[in-house]
Amino acid sequence: MKIIDSCSQDNKVRRSLHNSIYDGTAWAAMTGLTQDFVVPFALALKATVSQVALLSGIPNLLAALAQLRTPELVHKLGSRKRVILPMVFLQAMMWVPILAIPYLISSHQAWWLIALFTLVHPLRYSRQPRLGQFDV
Repeated sequence: MKIIDSCSQDNKVRRSLHNSIYDGTAWAAMTGLTQDFVVPFALALKATVSQVALLSGIPNLLAALAQLRTPELVHKLGSRKRVILPMVFLQAMMWVPILAIPYLISSHQAWWLIALFTLVHPLRYSRQPRLGQFDV
């Protein structure tokens, strides 16, 4: 009986490691295809230096604050999965209006980018635990 339980546990660990590789690959692709191109996108929208600074600063501040609230949300909802799935979906859907800014909005495009990216960024990082927070 213990041998079967051990094999079952090994399969779970192996599957978890396999899924972790897929998750890491998707994370790297998402970050490489989005975050690195936000500032050039803002410059293409004629953002000023001050607006680029706000685009770089405000989302990171709000992401750090969102990470502080995540453990309470996980505790309230009962599992990380119930937190992560809606946030991943919302984050992905928020890129649609961001990419549509040049086509749908004629004025203050950089400000719209700052506002929408400020909403996306905390969704990205609030589903990650802070360092040492894996016991929640």
